[in-house]
Amino acid sequence: GKGLGAIPSSTVGYEKRFNPALQFTDEQAFVDYILSEQPEAPTYFAVMKRVNKVGPTVLGDNKLPDALDSNDLPGIVHEQMVIDTSDATSFARAHVPGTINVPMKYLAAWAGWLVDYERPIYLLTSRKELPEATRILQKIGIEKIAGYFVPGKVKAAGLRTQSYVNQKPKELAVKVENGEVTLIDVRGESEWAESHIQQAQRCFLANLPEKLKEFDGDCSLVFQCRSGGRSAIAASLAKAAGVQNVVNMSGGIVAWTKAGLPVVQGTSEVHGPDCSASTSEAACQ
Repeated sequence: GKGLGAIPSSTVGYEKRFNPALQFTDEQAFVDYILSEQPEAPTYFAVMKRVNKVGPTVLGDNKLPDALDSNDLPGIVHEQMVIDTSDATSFARAHVPGTINVPMKYLAAWAGWLVDYERPIYLLTSRKELPEATRILQKIGIEKIAGYFVPGKVKAAGLRTQSYVNQKPKELAVKVENGEVTLIDVRGESEWAESHIQQAQRCFLANLPEKLKEFDGDCSLVFQCRSGGRSAIAASLAKAAGVQNVVNMSGGIVAWTKAGLPVVQGTSEVHGPDCSASTSEAACQ
């Protein structure tokens, strides 16, 4: 919700006096206020509406997903979504091509944005974390968990053959400013409006899978968010989509600003440049 209060209960009288939304006398002004600066709505919200109306699936004594043979992973990853819940640093260093990285601490916040609820998914996670990962996904209505792969066995099978690069803002600044790479800011609209890097294109993380289809595989893409967590997820999505030259900006715009690099502040251009394939020629060679 937008602007939820901290008090546990309220009264009509209190809200009429102090709620900003109830101070309007003009209908259109009220509507404009309510709709402004709304956070993006996760895919899960549509599912939640249906579940609230017709009721949830009764899972009963639902057992955990079965462990699968690592040799089956390369085939499955071409057809279905495989979520690797390992930390972003480890994933960047080495991962299975085609898998996407949503670390455990981000699973509740981002799985509902990225998962197709109508298709089965698979997990690449430890036996220790499997119960919690399963609980988190089921809690937001993701019930089609078809199985999981054990990280140690996947590593032993030599399947972690892909990687991407993490670089600090000062290492990237010249390339960004010269247009040698395409910088994609995956934050939300309100964050972008507060401040952003001049050369960045804004593409909200949840919209990235569709937009990545527009980029040539040889493009050089740098992903950036506030501090580096969401952009690491974005980097994994880009690698899974076949983009070869992928960089995650370590520390995000916070580190960029601390390094004394320039940003655009307080812009009224909330949406920003669309994330599209209109990149510089140098960035896509």
